[in-house]
Parts: sequence; structure tokens; C-alpha cells
Amino acid sequence: MNTRQRTKILSEVSLRELEPWLMKVERMADIQVVKSPQMGLVMMRAKESVEQEIFNVGEVLVSECTVMVDGQLGYGAVMENDVERARALAILDAVFHASNPVWQDLQQQLDGWLLARQSQQDEAWRRDFAKIQRSLVNFDLLEEVDND
Repeated sequence: MNTRQRTKILSEVSLRELEPWLMKVERMADIQVVKSPQMGLVMMRAKESVEQEIFNVGEVLVSECTVMVDGQLGYGAVMENDVERARALAILDAVFHASNPVWQDLQQQLDGWLLARQSQQDEAWRRDFAKIQRSLVNFDLLEEVDND
């Protein structure tokens, strides 16, 4: 599993669900805060659907943190006012980027857990999408009805 996949899954996981993993890391390692958890603003960009032009949507509130776990840097950011969750994501980021063999077992356990969470998230997304699909209006059908 790569960093992009992990980040996508972790972005939807609550802090409460991450706490057991964080406690394991805290027991195993020395965690130093490099940049304290804090709020900030970032410019959100989007791609326009017709011309595929990128434009600035506006500023978004984020919480971010940088930590060092046994000498490995980790960065966490979330799109809301949740500095504790940003700290948690930074710790897990450092663990996933650690090359020390001490972390291999925990990395594998976390990856397995994240794959299970991904399946749950995908199923929830499918259910939500199905609900949205039921409410879509087919304008072609409306035009045919009006022409009859």
C-alpha cells in the first residue's frame, strides 16, 4: 500500500479508531514534536470539467503537525479544526516511512487494518452513491414527456 492510498483511507478514520495504534507507537518509540499542531489556511484548487482548467476555489481551514518518531519525520494534515487528529496522522506517517526493521510488524498490521477499513469505506460510499442515484432527474425523459 502506498502513501496516497493510506492517506485516502486515514482521512476518513476517526481519532477514536486511531488511538489503539497511537498507544502502541508511543510505547515503542520516542516521539518528538517538530512543529506543534496548529491551524492554518491552504488554497484549495479544482479542475473545471469542460476545459480542464485548474482554478483556485478558495481557502480551506486545515490542522497540521510535524513529528519525529525515532528519528523519522512524519507529517499530518486534516481539513478541519482537529489538531489532535493531525498529530495522530503525523505519527502514523512517520511509522510508515520508517525503514528500521523494528517497525515492519506494526506497518504490516496497520496495512491489514487499513485494507479492512478501505473495504468498509468503499461499501459505505456505494450505499451513499446508490441513494444519490435514486434522486437524479433524467432530463431527456422529461423532454420526451413534454413533447407527447
